Amino acid sequence: MALNEDFEHELAALALDALDADERAAVESRLRSDPAAAAEADRLREAASLLGSLAAATPASDLRSRVLDAAEDRRPAGIGVDPDPATAIDPVEVFRRGIEASIAEIERLDPAQWRAPLLRRDWDVHEMVGHLIGAARYLDGVLGRGDAIRDLPLAEHVAFTQPFIDAHRHTSPAEASAAFAAAFGALVEHAATLDGEALATIIQYYGFEVPRATALIAASFELWAHVDDIRRAVGHEPVVPGADELSAMCRLAGGVLPFTLAYVGTPHPDRSARLVLTGPGGGTYVVSTAEDRPAPGDEDALVVIDALEFCRIAGRHLDVDEVDADIEGDTTFARDMLSSARVLAS
Repeated sequence: MALNEDFEHELAALALDALDADERAAVESRLRSDPAAAAEADRLREAASLLGSLAAATPASDLRSRVLDAAEDRRPAGIGVDPDPATAIDPVEVFRRGIEASIAEIERLDPAQWRAPLLRRDWDVHEMVGHLIGAARYLDGVLGRGDAIRDLPLAEHVAFTQPFIDAHRHTSPAEASAAFAAAFGALVEHAATLDGEALATIIQYYGFEVPRATALIAASFELWAHVDDIRRAVGHEPVVPGADELSAMCRLAGGVLPFTLAYVGTPHPDRSARLVLTGPGGGTYVVSTAEDRPAPGDEDALVVIDALEFCRIAGRHLDVDEVDADIEGDTTFARDMLSSARVLAS
């Protein structure tokens, strides 16, 4: 006899001991005359018994730590799943794509848009382009194309570009656009000649000693942030970087947060946070101002936030209060940590 859906539900309820006395008697009466139903009832009772034994088991006391350790062995903190963590990110390619997109954006501005005020800065579009041309001069030295400008701290970054802002403020948009394209186009051409040794060379970047490849990513981040300032000022759609570009930016930002905390005057000594960046380009980062790395799960704060929104905080496009971040634990430390990332787009 075929089992209908209602009777199958009754068999499931019988296996879970969820029938009253009359319902149970009716089901068991049919089982005595229906071998197929009896077999199905036995199967469901066995499954319910197995599930019950699993639910009653007491997990080992070290299960949580072993699972977290195994997860970190499989994918170390700070490495995302999109792009594939096994795929190396090419800093020269990230730099090239960022510059090509930026040149295209500057070249499509009409003359009136060059005087549009930026939304979160004291400059207009024309002045921002001058600032970026000055930043390109600094990058000449960083990449080894020109003379290096040594001992320029991050705090003097804007002051260094002020002469370039002043020089280009009264030029025509066409002249400023051409100067921007020439400066950054030359940087792209030179970056393409850098081999592995040149990219690994330790150089000075606004007072920090970092591999030249890291400086390329940092420069790409700053350029994306500032050209998006321009897009927002003139009503153009902000650009969402590709997953590999976002991942490169997040790896950079996730790695320097202990330094940015100290730089902005909120060092929070001996504190740690697990920063989980979700979505394309995301990953998990342990940010610690202590000498020793905390055991997994022992951090003082847990922060879960979309990778793009984190980059937009760092790019000064969003404030911490404007994003949907889940924070547990030491909220003051966590919020200061996120805010300090804004140093990257000074």
